[in-house]
Amino acid sequence: PLACSPAGSAPRRMGNFRETTRCVLCLSGFAAVMVLMDVVAQIIMYSRVPDSKFKIIAVCIAGIIALAVPCCGWQGARDRSDSLLACFSCCSYFSGVVDCLVQVLGVFVVIIGVAFPNASEACAADASTPACDEEHRKKMLEACKSLALNINASIINSTLSPGRVENITAQADDLLNEQNCLDTMQYLGYGLSVLGVVVVVARCFDMCFHCASGFYGSKLRHMLLEDPQRDMT
Repeated sequence: PLACSPAGSAPRRMGNFRETTRCVLCLSGFAAVMVLMDVVAQIIMYSRVPDSKFKIIAVCIAGIIALAVPCCGWQGARDRSDSLLACFSCCSYFSGVVDCLVQVLGVFVVIIGVAFPNASEACAADASTPACDEEHRKKMLEACKSLALNINASIINSTLSPGRVENITAQADDLLNEQNCLDTMQYLGYGLSVLGVVVVVARCFDMCFHCASGFYGSKLRHMLLEDPQRDMT
C-alpha cells in the first residue's frame, strides 16, 4: 500500500511534523498568555497598596523568568532548535511533577477538612466524652489559638488597607476564641475540604497541560534529531 511505501510515508511524516509543531506553538503561546495575565493581575493588586514598589518589581522579574519556558518552546519550534525544545520539554515535565505533588497535598487537605468537623463536633458538648476527653479538648483550643495567631499574621502582612486589617483580625479573634472555637473549626473543616477539591481540580488541569507540553516538545525534538533538515513549510 502507498502508506507503507517510502513515497507514501514521507507526506504522512511531514503532516505529523507540522501537526506536532503547531501543538508546541499553541501550548507555548497559551502558557505565555497565562503568565502575562497572572503578572498583570498581581501588578493591579499591588498597585492599590502603598509602598509596594519593590513587590511590583519582584512580580515583573518573576514574570520574565516564568516566560522563559514558553519562549523556549515557541522559539525552538520556529527555529527547529533541539536544545530549546529540550529545555521546554524538561521544564514542562518538571512542572507536571510539581503539579502532581500539589495534588497530593490537596488530597491531604481534603482529608484534614473532613476530620476537623468530626473532631470539633465530638468536643462540642461541655462534658467530657470518650471521643473527646479533657486533654483532647485542650489541644483543640490550643490549635484555635495558634490558628488565630497565624491568620492575624497573614492578614497584617497582606495587601489590605490598615482599617480593613484591623476589622478582619478582630473578627478572626472573635471566631477563634474559646467560646466559638469549636463551631468555627467545624466550618473551617468544610472550607478546607472545598479548597482541597478546588486545588486538586485546578492542578489536574495544570498537570495535564504541562505534561502535554513536555510530550509534544520532546516529540518534536526527536523528529528534528532524526531529520534536522526537515522543512516546516
